[in-house]
Amino acid sequence: MNPVMNRRRWLVRRPGVVRTVETDPDRAPLITWAFTAYASGEWTLNTLLNELTVRGLTSVPTPRRPSKPIHVSTLHRTLQNPYYKGTIIFEGAEYEGQHEPLVDPGTWEQVQNVLRANNLAGDKTQTHDHYLKGSLYCGDCESRLIHTHAKNKKGIIYPYFICSGRHRKANDCTRKAMHVDIVEQLIVDHYARIQPRPESVEALEASIAEEFSILTAQARFEREDLTKQQGELLAQRDKLLQAHYAGAIPIDLLKQEQDRITPALTRIEQRLEAAASDYADEQAELKEALDLATDCHTVYERATDSIRRLFNQAFFEKIYITSTDQVSTVPTATFSAMLEPSISRRAERHVAGRKPALISTNTDPHVSGSVFEHQAFGGGSATVL
Repeated sequence: MNPVMNRRRWLVRRPGVVRTVETDPDRAPLITWAFTAYASGEWTLNTLLNELTVRGLTSVPTPRRPSKPIHVSTLHRTLQNPYYKGTIIFEGAEYEGQHEPLVDPGTWEQVQNVLRANNLAGDKTQTHDHYLKGSLYCGDCESRLIHTHAKNKKGIIYPYFICSGRHRKANDCTRKAMHVDIVEQLIVDHYARIQPRPESVEALEASIAEEFSILTAQARFEREDLTKQQGELLAQRDKLLQAHYAGAIPIDLLKQEQDRITPALTRIEQRLEAAASDYADEQAELKEALDLATDCHTVYERATDSIRRLFNQAFFEKIYITSTDQVSTVPTATFSAMLEPSISRRAERHVAGRKPALISTNTDPHVSGSVFEHQAFGGGSATVL
């Protein structure tokens, strides 16, 4: 049996059969559920682990060690393991496994995206979790704000955000702790100040619809060429595997060629998927996103904690809060694109009587208050993003 298969935690060997494995009927469904749940973005590793423990997930018992609940590090490694989508990694080379996958490739990739997003947002699954954790920064010294609990003399526990720079004595910041409820309301109020006008969103929709029409036309010409390239690469990969099995190609050369072919195939498959679409779904999703932005304050105010986390990660790279309770933000690339002058001017052509947008040269992300006028976001004064 492939040595990789011998190390699977959620699979058991079938007696008398050498090259096949069957899924553990008790543990495999829980692992499948774990991938699906985490892909939704509504779970942290700790909350997911707690739920899996309640559902009965334990380690596989051995002659020396009894079954017991798994550790969060084990769950993290499991969610990163390509074995569960049907791929085997042996000596650095990828092989298509003969075992039954526990998760489809799309869900597995989405899980990797969520893991990366949580890591970039500073989500290290600490004991005290909060949907704003990882997104907040001190507006005075630029250190990250961390979530903690404090107990008063009466034993009552209060949640706070504190400046990590002051806490670690890494600088001379004098920023005091902020109660979580106050911080949450400051962010809610900030969404009200960045909300665009409905007519501006309509103009953006019309402009982007034209772009989709161009993309649809271009996609028709891409399909034939991409399909040809894909066929050539698949044929190369099959020949390499056959040569390796026949002993004509060593494992290091096989891995080198796979490292060349696999990314190329992935890019082609992604481009083919886009080229095969008439972009109807994308246009619908874009309209939904723009409609959401039109009323982002109300939606955010009424949203669950998990949805608020996704909102903040989608809109902002960083959220700064000063000692005077001023909020300023650094927008993500996507949200920032809505503020680009070229996009604004294009949108203006679809709205009669549009006045030129006024863009300030002030780019300091820490400045709060009325620092620019932007036609796409309602004109007049607005808080800097």
